[in-house]
Amino acid sequence: MSVSGGKDMDYFEDRDGIRHDIQERDPKLKKIFKNADQAASQELSKKLNIRGAKGVYCHIFWNEKKRILKEKYNIEWKTLAELNPKILGILIEVPQKKHEEEVTK
Repeated sequence: MSVSGGKDMDYFEDRDGIRHDIQERDPKLKKIFKNADQAASQELSKKLNIRGAKGVYCHIFWNEKKRILKEKYNIEWKTLAELNPKILGILIEVPQKKHEEEVTK
């Protein structure tokens, strides 16, 4: 696990090399992040019925969480997709394409 980043993008890497916004580790912000997770989940459950589509849902969830953190707490948070554009593109998009191929066969 490492901590890296520059002026605008501080992050830490988990055991799998996935980058996370360093603010998620700040004990003072722990409750705020938990509240933002809950608020984003509740907001999306009112609007959407796509929980089964995890590859899509996570991106929508992260964007909603980012909006809540900015508007309610004035926190600039970077999503996993923003910090890991190549890695998450592989993890999320490839299974979706594979599923689409099976459906069209």
